[in-house]
Amino acid sequence: MSTGTGANVSKGLGYAVLDNPAGENVSKALAYAVLDLPPGINVSKAVAYAVLDANNTNPPVWPSFTFASGMVGTAYSQQWDLTPAASPTTYTLQSGSLPPGLSLTNVAGDIGQLSGTPTTAGTYSFTLRAANAYGFADRAFTLTVVTPSGSSGGGAWVYIC
Repeated sequence: MSTGTGANVSKGLGYAVLDNPAGENVSKALAYAVLDLPPGINVSKAVAYAVLDANNTNPPVWPSFTFASGMVGTAYSQQWDLTPAASPTTYTLQSGSLPPGLSLTNVAGDIGQLSGTPTTAGTYSFTLRAANAYGFADRAFTLTVVTPSGSSGGGAWVYIC
């Protein structure tokens, strides 16, 4: 069989190489054949490799964490990361209400953030949803906002020790 100027191929071997970390699902396979054959060279063995590109196809899974308490009139910010969820992951409020003055944002990739300046003391219960192309996960949270020491909030005094 002739493969080009002066090059003869007598045997071809195929190999599949997969370096697949535990817990990864392969969703895309790329195959490459590289043959740089100078004129006049006989090839007795051709080797082809298939390289699999493992993409993360995991749905979101909430890590174990709680929201820190906030204080009325004091800036608040807390981020979380759902690695190894596939990016991008988006976050939405499914039920309940966030403390007034705080908002939920998608920072980047699979990082979410709750930030702002709380305006009203109280205990707030809400459910957040993390979603990506492979599924979603909901998780219930509680966040407490207190009144600063020495201030009154609606006639009640809160002392923080």
